[in-house]
Amino acid sequence: MAYLKIPTSSLKPGMYVARLDRSWLETPFPFQGFVVETGGEIEEFRRLCRHVYIDADRSRAEMRRDEFPEAEAADQDLDGPAGREAFRHQVNGAADTREVTRRQIRRVLTDLRLGRHIDVDNTRFVVTKMVDSIVRYRDASIWLTQLKNQDEYTCLHCLNVCVLTVSFCHYLGYSKTDLETIGLGALLHDVGKALTPPELLNKPDALTPEELQVLRRHPEDGYRLMVSQTNLPEVSLSVIRHHHERINGQGYPKGLDSDELHVPILATAVCDVYDAITSDRSYSRAQPADRAVQMMQQQADRTFGGELMHNFVKCIGIYPVGSMVELNNGCIGLVVSAPENNRLKPRVLVVSDQKHQAIEQRALVDLARMAGEPNGEEWQIHRLLAPSEAPLDARKVVISEAFDTPAVDANLEPLSARGL
Repeated sequence: MAYLKIPTSSLKPGMYVARLDRSWLETPFPFQGFVVETGGEIEEFRRLCRHVYIDADRSRAEMRRDEFPEAEAADQDLDGPAGREAFRHQVNGAADTREVTRRQIRRVLTDLRLGRHIDVDNTRFVVTKMVDSIVRYRDASIWLTQLKNQDEYTCLHCLNVCVLTVSFCHYLGYSKTDLETIGLGALLHDVGKALTPPELLNKPDALTPEELQVLRRHPEDGYRLMVSQTNLPEVSLSVIRHHHERINGQGYPKGLDSDELHVPILATAVCDVYDAITSDRSYSRAQPADRAVQMMQQQADRTFGGELMHNFVKCIGIYPVGSMVELNNGCIGLVVSAPENNRLKPRVLVVSDQKHQAIEQRALVDLARMAGEPNGEEWQIHRLLAPSEAPLDARKVVISEAFDTPAVDANLEPLSARGL
């Protein structure tokens, strides 16, 4: 799919503006991507930007290429020489929506702690935009789930579980309308923790049986809060209430079994556990993605079901997006995307040299494409790295990519020039 890059002087009502020549956060517009309706919106774009990127397929205005002789095609694909720029644009777009959603879930949690009613309409609107972003920028959205912070764990965990669940359910074939409903439940799945004492959420030691009982009230607390304040769809409410249930009937709060647990609930539960295991928490260190999957697969017949877990692994890949890997030549990279037909040879953003020294000018390497090159043997994944093993902070790399830190083109010349 390609966007049409046009000068803002050519904008007209009915065009779908998908991307800007700057971050959406630098504009007064609340979300990335919408149909231009008014002259005032056009004037604002012209004041802020030199050019914008139009999605012709989503525009209501008739779009004829010969009307815009000055336009350029802007490829979204990560292949080819424009891949590095395309990747950065995808990350920038996903980051803008993620930031708006993060602010909203933080606001919801704060309002609930203070006993205030939440703005459910705005939360719905945020989730609708988030689903649209995930469907369009799936890999970039998942890549940004690496932006974790133990001090803001509950907020970012809710956000990450929403991203992972929407991506997973999209892989399973759910419609966009269904994804919005499921995503709403996933984003709000832990809102009951607003009523949990912070000392329990942050306790570094094992909880006592009494403390564990208090913590396990959060799904029911969240459900009751949402029922009393909102008119959320039943599916969203079920996700909030039952995301800790398990197919063997040993979950909580109701001890439901497999016949009573629908796929959206279990899909959210899978993503909830996966994000928790791969995150630093007050009482445990983050595990690498492959270890998390291995742990979950060993228990799948009792927890989520073997088939659903198998589909989750197929969805996220052998080397999940955002994983830090060591290559055969000693370089370190972050997995950027893992095409379904090349799970063992994903695209990797190389972030360090063989001596594990950070590279300022990072390059995007397609391992599948490199397989046929003379030095292709050097460009294979040797192993996944645990966060504690990584020679540099993956979170800082993701932040720099998401917020336009200068970087190089997609071709391999910078790596060759550095003797990598």
